[in-house]
Amino acid sequence: MELKERLRLAIVLLVVILVGGTIGYMTIEGWPLLDSAYMTVITLASVGFMEVHELSSGGRIFTIFLILIGLGTLLYVISTVTAFVVEGELRDVLRRRRMERKIKALRNHYVICGFSRMGSQIAQELEKSGRRFVVIEKDAERVEMPDHDDEILTVIGDATLEQVLLDAGLENASGLVTVLAQDQDNLFVVLTARRLNPKLRIVSQVVEENSEAKLRSVGADAVVSSHKIGGMRMASELIRPAVVSFLDVMLRRSDAVYRVEEATVGTHCGWIGHTLGDAAVPEHADVVVVGLKQDGLIVFNPKPDVKIHENDTIIMIGAMEEVEKIRKLAHSAG
Repeated sequence: MELKERLRLAIVLLVVILVGGTIGYMTIEGWPLLDSAYMTVITLASVGFMEVHELSSGGRIFTIFLILIGLGTLLYVISTVTAFVVEGELRDVLRRRRMERKIKALRNHYVICGFSRMGSQIAQELEKSGRRFVVIEKDAERVEMPDHDDEILTVIGDATLEQVLLDAGLENASGLVTVLAQDQDNLFVVLTARRLNPKLRIVSQVVEENSEAKLRSVGADAVVSSHKIGGMRMASELIRPAVVSFLDVMLRRSDAVYRVEEATVGTHCGWIGHTLGDAAVPEHADVVVVGLKQDGLIVFNPKPDVKIHENDTIIMIGAMEEVEKIRKLAHSAG
């Protein structure tokens, strides 16, 4: 029997003994409800108080059986409650240690600071696109994500504190996103994270528009205003509904995860020095190349004669498994 069921059974047995003892004294001795209940409690507790009233022979025999049954029930209740508390604490300690080991082993993962509605959406997108991530949140009960089979790697604490960021493996992370409710908290996170990992890509939410410049000045690579994004979405729904429908279908397909993704050309990639036509990216995987980022500039719908250089970023649309094929080729010597 599981521990929770045992605890439930123990409570039911205790209530049954208390009610049964009270009814027994009322029936055998003819005592009032309060006296009968009091006698039952002091008998089960074995406190050694005097009987409420003089007991008859039948009452004494009933008391003997009540003591034997009641003490056994109390011992069962006490042992079950103790096991429930100890096992729960032990399970939590073991779970926390297991999670800490997993976080320490992570490399090139992402850190999400804050698990509000936006933080939850970010986590779901990272999960769908196959990225590993760690959540930092003060409130452990908030860290829940639907349709997530595995345990979410979580650090419970204040994301503005340096040690909490280190506990999330920030030094080995590829990126961090902070979506805390206050701009000043996001500012502290960005400032601390940039100092701990200068190569980290940092994206921050901004509430007040006048905070954007401050966040960028302390190290944020990108600053996103939920108000602006929401406004753009509503305007797009108004004037280009077909485009919005296309993107929604792409993002919400259940048979496969389709995204606008990117692949950076590595040092040993065989495509370096060749044209985009020679690379024939669509022939290697079922993707559509929609852009190419070179020297900080993005070329939309690049022509086949565009040459590929090291650190160029290929922007494409396709299923995640197809995108991964291109990523591997972009880092291979073949």
